[in-house]
Amino acid sequence: MDLNKEVKKLKYLAETEMDIPLGSIDLNRRLPEHCIARQVVACIMLVDLGMKPQRVADYFNRHRTSFYFYKKEHITFMANPKIYPKYNELYNRVRYLYFNDEETPFTDMTFAQKLGELEDVRKKIRRYNQLEQVLINEIDM
Repeated sequence: MDLNKEVKKLKYLAETEMDIPLGSIDLNRRLPEHCIARQVVACIMLVDLGMKPQRVADYFNRHRTSFYFYKKEHITFMANPKIYPKYNELYNRVRYLYFNDEETPFTDMTFAQKLGELEDVRKKIRRYNQLEQVLINEIDM
């Protein structure tokens, strides 16, 4: 199972529900439709799947502090639905579509957290292997 595939699926659902061009969530645009869709996908990853802001930031190629802000706003919007009803509607629709899909592997956030930790370990192993190669090259010289 590939977490990148699931993130793309979430982005696709948000873009189709907002009726914006595919791939526009990843662009550096600040149009309200793009920002709402980006925030909804990020909050599903942060709140529902329990991912860390740094991990989510890696999937969006943005700084992690944006995602702390998204999470803070999400809590406010969900506590009082009258503040931003358009956000709440989109969040609930995308969340429903994603979690009620039979192909979705995430039924609880512990699975997503474990998968995220596994990817972290794989990254560390790649870094150690690169460091090992550098050291071997230095020894051979």
